[in-house]
Amino acid sequence: MKALFVGRFQPFHNGHLKAIDYVSRIADSIVIGVGSSQESNTLENPFSYEERKEMIEKSLKVPAAKFSVHPIPDFGDEAKWVAYIRANLPAFDTVFTNAPREKKIFRNANVPVLSVPLYDRTLCNATDIRRKMSSKDKWEALVPKETASVIKKAGGVGRITKLVLA
Repeated sequence: MKALFVGRFQPFHNGHLKAIDYVSRIADSIVIGVGSSQESNTLENPFSYEERKEMIEKSLKVPAAKFSVHPIPDFGDEAKWVAYIRANLPAFDTVFTNAPREKKIFRNANVPVLSVPLYDRTLCNATDIRRKMSSKDKWEALVPKETASVIKKAGGVGRITKLVLA
């Protein structure tokens, strides 16, 4: 099975890590699509595609030959979005997601969709992690240590704090 796993990864957190680990035990390969790839330096999307790709690649415990990371820009049109994914990402036969909208979009495109177990959604929620960063609460334990390193190197906490204050 060739899997597609899509997320914004703002930031890549322990829930994403657990989900990809789960998918890696089922699929032969994983195409990781980084959504809203054209967005950065906004409150909802503070990290660039390149920063998110680095977070993912450094954090995954899956063999590098088993996954690839690709940008997926927003289109505001579901059919164009799926067409872009099919034309620009490696082939896949199953999508893994829990997002209701993505489930609907891919099922409407006749692509099989499977869910992944959720890992403590109360703790592993990127919106809450960004809020913790901006309010100087503890957030590092909610992301893989490699992701925390990328965030610190990029000045991510300061960036998010400035965006909240803007």
